[in-house]
Amino acid sequence: MMMTPDLNDDSNQASTLATALASLTQANLTQANLIQAPVNNLKRKNFDTDDNETNDDDNHKITVSSLISTTLKSSSNCNNFKNAKSKPLVDQHLQFSGIKTRSQRAKAMLLLKSHVEKADESRPHDDLRNEECKDLIDSLNSEPVSMVHQDWLDAFDKFNAKQKMTALEKLLELCDHTHIKHVHNYIEPKLQRDYISELPRELILYLLTYIRPKDLFKLAQVSVYWNQIANDSILWKNICKKYRINMSILSDKCSVAESDSDAETDEAGSESRAKKLRSNRKTKIKTPCSYQFLNSYNPYKRAYLVDSNVTRNWCTRQLPPGIILKSHDEHVITCLKFDGKRVVSGSDDYTLKVWCAQTGKLLHTLTGHTGGVWASQLKDNIVVSGSTDRSVRVWDIEAGVCVHVLTGHTSTVRCLALDGHVCISGSRDSLLRVWDVETGQCMQVLRGHQAAVRCVCFDGKYVVSGSYDFTIRVWDPFTSDCIHILEGHINRVYSLLFDGSRIVSGSLDTTIIVWDVHSGGIIHKLTGHHSLTSGMQIRGDTLVSGNADSTVKIWSLKTGECLHTLSGCNKHMSAVTCLAFNDKFVVSSSDDGTVKLWNLETGEFIRNLLALDSGGRGGGVWRISMHKNKLVCAVGSRIGVEETKLILLDFDWPSTSQYNQPVISSGGQSRAHTSTRTSGLQQILSS
Repeated sequence: MMMTPDLNDDSNQASTLATALASLTQANLTQANLIQAPVNNLKRKNFDTDDNETNDDDNHKITVSSLISTTLKSSSNCNNFKNAKSKPLVDQHLQFSGIKTRSQRAKAMLLLKSHVEKADESRPHDDLRNEECKDLIDSLNSEPVSMVHQDWLDAFDKFNAKQKMTALEKLLELCDHTHIKHVHNYIEPKLQRDYISELPRELILYLLTYIRPKDLFKLAQVSVYWNQIANDSILWKNICKKYRINMSILSDKCSVAESDSDAETDEAGSESRAKKLRSNRKTKIKTPCSYQFLNSYNPYKRAYLVDSNVTRNWCTRQLPPGIILKSHDEHVITCLKFDGKRVVSGSDDYTLKVWCAQTGKLLHTLTGHTGGVWASQLKDNIVVSGSTDRSVRVWDIEAGVCVHVLTGHTSTVRCLALDGHVCISGSRDSLLRVWDVETGQCMQVLRGHQAAVRCVCFDGKYVVSGSYDFTIRVWDPFTSDCIHILEGHINRVYSLLFDGSRIVSGSLDTTIIVWDVHSGGIIHKLTGHHSLTSGMQIRGDTLVSGNADSTVKIWSLKTGECLHTLSGCNKHMSAVTCLAFNDKFVVSSSDDGTVKLWNLETGEFIRNLLALDSGGRGGGVWRISMHKNKLVCAVGSRIGVEETKLILLDFDWPSTSQYNQPVISSGGQSRAHTSTRTSGLQQILSS
């Protein structure tokens, strides 16, 4: 099929045709003289600008028609046209006339063809002349096919590399934009090369670990081979390791589904067993478990997608539905524990309440203390509580009954630590007692502190206690021996952390000290806070501390330096009451009525997870407790401006839990949860 040339204006057509006609009729000198002047004129017009071509359009048309009519009147010219079927003769005439490019020659032939056809229609009775013109048309139609000669290709093949380069350069100089574009489209696919597929597979997988995971999903759409590489289990295993993604995130889905089914079964006690099973099966079908669409054959990729979905829930998406657990009337919630399935809250109203984290249902109200509950510990189905009534109680939260009442302290039990069946209690009577929660017996009494014991830790081997006597003591709970007395603070010790080898203590003297539990020496003394350190948490070599000076600091336990201070224009406006953090985020609460989310790695503020309307007017967040991707906030007010309640937020949605409960917005206002969520795949891809 003939390529359409670039000469789209009548001036170029006129010039090309006039030149061709002049060269083809050069045997007739008289006729050539008549044509030569218009030819020269038209050739000059061919190099004019587009503006001049538009103005001379009519003149070109008149010149073309006069040339054609003059030429076709001569029979000798027709013979010349007939002889033009010879390829060399046509080339010679066209080159002589100044037509060199392929597009100009093709355009001249097309224009000549149209005029020959018009001449044929005007003389229908001249059969001989019509036949000659048709022969000429046939020769013109076959012209583009035979333009490139085999002898030219053979000659080019004999060139050396340098000569070939020179020949190609010269050839491209003769081409116009259309031909250059055609050459580009022809060559570009030949220059494309998949270098990745030529590398060893192990090297490919190693290189792809440096590519952002979201780009791997784009690479998977390139080809079948790249799709296989981008879904390789080893690749995604390395990615999960790089981003510190725990594979237990997948097992959590099964446990959540099981707990939901159990909760629904408990609520349907009046139904028959058959109806319960049918109801459970029906519920599972309707449950929008967003993780069933993921590739089951690649668990590491599934883990990344689940983790990515949860991260977006924390950071950018609309805040998840929250369950409001109204409890303890207008009393203060003094302690809060959460294991992912159940929430246990203690209050100065003498009670503890146990809630189902999946349904928000109040399971049990534990009564028996005759004073406010100020300490609690949760382990499996056992809750241990300490009260101002100087007793320690052990509860079975499955049955909701008190198993043991542990007496012996002579003042308020202010702190507890539980490991296995051994519980350590610290009291304002300056003593620590070691209890067996299975038998209810006191195993040891640890004496040595000279003032109230404010905090205690226990890892199953050592007991570490902090006191108002400014000291920290390390004990052997089974022999009651004091191993170390750690002196360094100059004021009361309010908070303690113990990871088995390091002790971290926070004091009213504004300092935080890191100790070696084996030698009793100081590793680091962390300074920077300006008031009481109210809460601390440790994960690996990272320490996060919250202070009454309204700031949160992130420390490196390796170097002892402060990595980030979470403050700035978005900082808390009052004392930090509690904090929690995981591998990515820091969550802090304050008396200003807000719960804030921070980036652990950069220290940047992300957003408010909760902001009470009464914040700044007496409403505050007293406690928070985080378990994986669920967060419980205990809010209220000591002056009655905010109702005492628990707010449970689940950032692992869409999950198997369905809540028909009021939702807490970022402004702290409750609203009915009636919106329906899209599928998990749509949510992941749309973010």
